[in-house]
Amino acid sequence: MMKRSIWKLTAIAAAILMTTGGCAVRTAGTEKQASAESAVEDMELRDAVSSALDEKDVNVASAENYSTSETASTIMSELFSDRDLSGDYDTNGACVIRLNGDSVTVEGSGAEADGSTIRISAKGVYIVSGMLKDGQILVDAGEEKVQIVLSGADITNNDSACIFVKSADKVFVTLADGTENRLADTAQDYVQTDDESTVDAVIFSKDDLTINGNGTLSVKAGYKHGIVSKDDLKITGGEITVVAANGKGLQGKDSVRIGGGTIDITAGTEGIEGLEIDIAGGELVVKAKDDGLNAANKEDDGTTEKEGFGMMADTDENCRIRISGGSLSVNAEGDGLDSNGYLIVEGGTVIVDGPENDGNGALDAGIDVSITGGTVIATGSGGMAETFGRNSTQYSLQVYFDETLGGGTTVILADENGTEILTATPTKKYSSVVFSSPELTEGNYTVYAGDQTVEVQISEISTSVGNGGFGPGGSGFGGPGRQNGDPAGMPDGQKPDFGDGQTPTQMPDGQKPDFGDGQTPPQMPDGQKPDFGNERKKR
Repeated sequence: MMKRSIWKLTAIAAAILMTTGGCAVRTAGTEKQASAESAVEDMELRDAVSSALDEKDVNVASAENYSTSETASTIMSELFSDRDLSGDYDTNGACVIRLNGDSVTVEGSGAEADGSTIRISAKGVYIVSGMLKDGQILVDAGEEKVQIVLSGADITNNDSACIFVKSADKVFVTLADGTENRLADTAQDYVQTDDESTVDAVIFSKDDLTINGNGTLSVKAGYKHGIVSKDDLKITGGEITVVAANGKGLQGKDSVRIGGGTIDITAGTEGIEGLEIDIAGGELVVKAKDDGLNAANKEDDGTTEKEGFGMMADTDENCRIRISGGSLSVNAEGDGLDSNGYLIVEGGTVIVDGPENDGNGALDAGIDVSITGGTVIATGSGGMAETFGRNSTQYSLQVYFDETLGGGTTVILADENGTEILTATPTKKYSSVVFSSPELTEGNYTVYAGDQTVEVQISEISTSVGNGGFGPGGSGFGGPGRQNGDPAGMPDGQKPDFGDGQTPTQMPDGQKPDFGDGQTPPQMPDGQKPDFGNERKKR
């Protein structure tokens, strides 16, 4: 009989039961229900997400979540200003905007109403309440800072964004304590009115955007994306639900930074996308048809800026996903966590219910994957699976199973005494799993999954056993799966399945694969590997 040890999760303020895409994170103590269904109830979208609510247990036993490289306060001050974090506002001198169905009344200076359009043209605090049909808050304030306080606001728009920041130094959208707020578009397409940008989100900002406060906000995107900033997008508070059936949940061209709040995202493409993605706090649930998190260098037209050739054209040392705190649960049909540069875990709790097809992986990075703290359980297909590399300072274990496990099959990591260290019950089929926690050390462990049992000896910082995938590292240069550091190929005659029956082809002797435009991999001098850079970029 296995003994159970319940881990202390210091990154989570209270014990929670968090349901997402059929995934629950369970710890000892009080349970808090935060399902995707209840989060979108007011948006009448139960049917759209009901298929994601099958029960799945993930027991995270005993992890002290910490950052070994920087203290939590240092990271927060690096990413956020005091005003980003506070959510406070001054009612003295604030402009009060009341929404009255198809009309608006404005009391104060800095804003004016034209039918159902509110134009904000000066710095200040603007308190918005009431219901507005087919309307918009338009910010055109030059280089000034603007704070929009949503205090029981319900805005719909039939052909554009509900909030459009055309110009400002920075805009704060503050969710007033105890209020419920709703923004939704009902459009099949947007009528474009700005010559410089293509507006394509319910909240669309051409400049820095911060969402804070302690109220609730539901965002429903009928056209494309939920919340987009063409600069930095920051969220530090609130209970936020985003449903974007045809697009991305959150997108920040330069960065997306999460420091607090409860955020539930259901996306038709990527859940969260930005050049840099930093998660330092909060409770995040992401369900995505494509990648859960995607760090990529996007042009204004949405295409990816690429350099290099072939597979290496997707590498970019400016791209980074860094997780240093909070809790993140991802259910993705594409890559779970995908960075064209670096994927770094320094703290927090990360659960990935990854892809079923072998053309994607639960963890994917163009340059390097590393971990120095926190707890990670990542399951998914085995063909492109990656794990944490040898630049890590915390032990990790990757296991490829001999047979694919069905959804609902619990996987357990136990130490040599039979004590359960980490357990998860993915909703989808999987053939690989990655474990990491501060409790892992060198020694003997056993992994149980269905009727399969794998005995493992951890003897190095990154251990990978079984057949398949890329093993430790990034860039697809980690090689196949490794058995305690020794390469291990696919079973005789088998090739990974990349979906739709596609498998890699055997190249004739002396030939190199063609990556388009006649490009082929360069010939490197003996013993050398391509240099992708190893400096982490900070803002």
